[in-house]
Amino acid sequence: MNIIILEDEAIMMMFLKDSLEKKGHTVKATFNSYLGFFEFIEKENIDLVFMDILIKGSLDGTQIAKRLREINKTIKIVFITSYKDSQTLQLAKESKPNGYLIKPVSKEDLEAILMVCESNNKIEVKNNDYISIATYKYHMINKTVEENNDLIKLTKNELKCFELLLQNKNTYISPEILINHLWNVDISVKSNSLRELVYRIRKKLPNLDIENSINIGYILKD
Repeated sequence: MNIIILEDEAIMMMFLKDSLEKKGHTVKATFNSYLGFFEFIEKENIDLVFMDILIKGSLDGTQIAKRLREINKTIKIVFITSYKDSQTLQLAKESKPNGYLIKPVSKEDLEAILMVCESNNKIEVKNNDYISIATYKYHMINKTVEENNDLIKLTKNELKCFELLLQNKNTYISPEILINHLWNVDISVKSNSLRELVYRIRKKLPNLDIENSINIGYILKD
């Protein structure tokens, strides 16, 4: 992938750049503020932007991302932050990022988020209404799950978790991404809640092939 890094901490920027290039990606440019960023975006074909939420300058990461979404709705965005509070994550969520990296960033965290961003899986949609997986049908319009025309009752968060796994099937989703998607809080606060949530989904939808890999995340397989 062609990648841009917006990060004003030199050590973190070099860590990301070196790690990404070792994995075969092309870091097209690095910026320590928004200056020059949008002009570069308009000239280059960029797939993914790593963006520090609190990058220095008159525009912070959430504002840069919001403006970026106005000119490019398909580019992938991953936020980097040392903040774990729900208010910060809620502001970031408005620009529909593909994930978050919480400092200090580990190689395992980076690998997991790249798996998500590299996913090119297409969802099989029939009649523009439902998605089939295992013995189940997920109805996209009314957001319900059924098996053999019998409705399966899921809670709001069970449905949100199932939907995210389904949209990224055959790709690992990190616990951090799932927790931010479901609760917008620190991963350490909700890690047990996530395990319990996935357990309930497996119990209600036993034919789903949901696997968990330590340090990587959860995957829904065909």
